[in-house]
Amino acid sequence: MENYTIDKIKTGKGLAGSRVALVFAPQNASPGSLVALTRFLNEQPHLRAIPGYHGPYQQHVLRVSGLRDDTHFLSLLQDTFPQWLKEHEEPVSIQLKPGTSCDPLDEVSHFPHQSVMKRFVKENTNALTGLAYIVGNIGLLYSAWLKPRSMPFATQHDWFKTYSAVAYTAGSAALIALGHKADRPRDVYSLMENVYPKLRHADENQRAEIHSTAERTLAFLKNHPWEISSAINASGALAHLTSATLRRNQGGINTSYEALSALGTLTAMSIATLVPEKEGRDVSGIFDRSDDDSMLATVNTLKEQERKPGQTAGIMHRLADWVQESPLAVSAGIQAVSNVGYGVAGIKRAQTDPGLMAMSGAYLAGNILQTQATKGRGPGFDDIVTAAAAIIHSDPLLAGKSPQEIDRQIARFADILSDEQEVVHKKKRMDKGIKERLERYKLPREQENEILTGFVASEKRILKDSPFVKPRYVDKVLADNPEGGESIRMT
Repeated sequence: MENYTIDKIKTGKGLAGSRVALVFAPQNASPGSLVALTRFLNEQPHLRAIPGYHGPYQQHVLRVSGLRDDTHFLSLLQDTFPQWLKEHEEPVSIQLKPGTSCDPLDEVSHFPHQSVMKRFVKENTNALTGLAYIVGNIGLLYSAWLKPRSMPFATQHDWFKTYSAVAYTAGSAALIALGHKADRPRDVYSLMENVYPKLRHADENQRAEIHSTAERTLAFLKNHPWEISSAINASGALAHLTSATLRRNQGGINTSYEALSALGTLTAMSIATLVPEKEGRDVSGIFDRSDDDSMLATVNTLKEQERKPGQTAGIMHRLADWVQESPLAVSAGIQAVSNVGYGVAGIKRAQTDPGLMAMSGAYLAGNILQTQATKGRGPGFDDIVTAAAAIIHSDPLLAGKSPQEIDRQIARFADILSDEQEVVHKKKRMDKGIKERLERYKLPREQENEILTGFVASEKRILKDSPFVKPRYVDKVLADNPEGGESIRMT
C-alpha cells in the first residue's frame, strides 16, 4: 500500500471574507495518488476542492474553498479522513503529519522560513544591488578619467569608458527607482480586491481612460526594472569593450583581460535582458506572443519527440530550464568572472589602476546580491486566473448580463491585471484562463465529484503530473484533442 504524509497546508482570507486553503502535495506523491483526498473533501458540505498548482515553481496543490475555520479543517484531515479511507477501502494511506498547523496564506512568499537578515536582503535586493553597482561605477569613472596611455589616438580621457560609467550609473539608478516595490509583491487576493473595483465602478469613458499611453508606459517601466537596467548596462559594456579593443594592440595582455571581461559583461547583460524567469514576465510579452512560440515550448516539443531520453533536445531542455530558473543568478555568475578579470587588469598594469580594482570589488559584492534577486515573479497563473474568476462570478452587477458583456468585462480585467507589477502573465492567456475557470461554476453540485473542468490547453503538461487528478483523464483529453484546443475538460 502506498503511504503519503501531508505536512504543508496554508490557509487565509479569500475574497469577500471567505476562507480558503492550499493543501500541498508531498514531494514523493506520484501522479493520481491523492485523488481520494480530492473526493473526500468534495463530499463535505460547503467545501469545494479543485486540483491546481501554485506559484512560480508550479507546486501541485489542492485548492479548498468554503472553510469554516482552521481547527475544523485540520480535524477533518486528522480524524475524519482516515476513517473515510477505511470505509471506502482505498488502496492508499494518506495522513496528516502529527503537529501540522496551518501556515498563513501568502501567495507570493518565496522565503517565509528564512532568518530576519536573509529576509531583509531578499526584500531589498534590487536597491542593495543597485547601490553596490553605483559604488563600482565611481571606480570605473576614476579609471576612465586617467589619461589613457595606449589609445591609438591622442585623448586626455577615455571617453568610451566615461560613457560606460555613466551608462552603468543610469542602469543602477533605474534598478533602484523602478525595482524597489518588486521585492515585496501583494498577495493575489489583496491584488484582486484592489484592482477590480477600479474597473467595476467605471463607466465606458472612464474604462478607456484607465490605461492612457502615459500609464501604460509607466507600467511597462515598473514591470521590467531588470530588463531596462540591463539593457542600459549593455550599452555601457559595449562602450567598455570598444575602449579595451582600441587599446589592446598597444596595451598588451593586461588590456586583453579588460576586453574579455567587457565581453563577458555584455553577455551577462544580454541574458539578464532577454531570458525570462520560469513563470515570470517575458520582455517579449510586449508583442503578446503565444506561449507556444517561446523557446522553452519549442525545446519541450523536441524533447517529447525524442526517441531516447537524454539526447540533444533533453540536454537543451535541462539547460534552458536551468537558465530560466534564475537568469539573474546566471548573469551574476558570468559577471563575477568578468569582474575578477577587471581586478586582474587593474593590478597587472605597469601603473596600477585603483579605479578598476575598486570597481571589481564593488561589482563582486553586487553580483552576490544579484543572485538573490528576481525579475518580479508574482502569483502563478493558476493563482491569478482562479481568483479573478471567483471575483467576477461573485459580482452582482454581472448577474443577468449577456455572455458577450461578461466576456468584455473579462477582457478589460485581464488588460488591467497585465499592467500590475505582481502579474507576470500575458493578458490573452489570462483572458482564456478566466473564461475557462468560470465554466466550473456552471456545474451542478452533484456533478462536482465526477467532472473537473476549467483549464487551458497549455496546462495539460502540469496536470498530467498532479497527484490530485488521475493521469488517464489528461491522457484521454490528449487523445481526443491531439491538436491542443483552447481548453481542457477532464471527465
